[in-house]
Amino acid sequence: MLGLRILAVVVALMVLVGACEETPQAEATTDQDAPSPGTATAQSTAMPAPDANAVWAYIAETQPYTQWQPWPGKPDMYPGQSPHGAYLKLYVNPAAMQALQAGNTTMPDRAILVKENYAADQSTLVAITPMYKIDGYNPSAGDWFWAKYGPEGQVMTAGKVDSCIECHQKAEGDDWLFTKLQ
Repeated sequence: MLGLRILAVVVALMVLVGACEETPQAEATTDQDAPSPGTATAQSTAMPAPDANAVWAYIAETQPYTQWQPWPGKPDMYPGQSPHGAYLKLYVNPAAMQALQAGNTTMPDRAILVKENYAADQSTLVAITPMYKIDGYNPSAGDWFWAKYGPEGQVMTAGKVDSCIECHQKAEGDDWLFTKLQ
């Protein structure tokens, strides 16, 4: 009799353990459920830390900046100047675009601007330079995180970059931005 009780307890434990290990099935999704490029999803709304690798992963993979809209009124490619490329493309994330569409050039927390820097031939990408606004990150420099990456994402400089801050300080009254709404 004792053997049957032990067997019943073992079977009950096996059933209980099996039930605990069962994982729920993921809900099926359709193409209609997929977000359109440049829009935030519940999974992708977490913004990166002010860290060069985290920011690159975000703008290159999590929310690819090439799917964002260009700065309103700017042509696809326009002439640039040092220290950026001879030609530039400027992309803005949805938070920045919302501010710009409201006529506001003061960027909100979580705004990201990404500039592609091209050589004079207009086809050789030489650098990618984002500005990422993070409330409280660096109040003395507009709370901007600055970075410069090589074409494949190699970190060239990032963070509270003195050369970026010194140059953009000339536009401090315009939220450290040289680009104007057109």
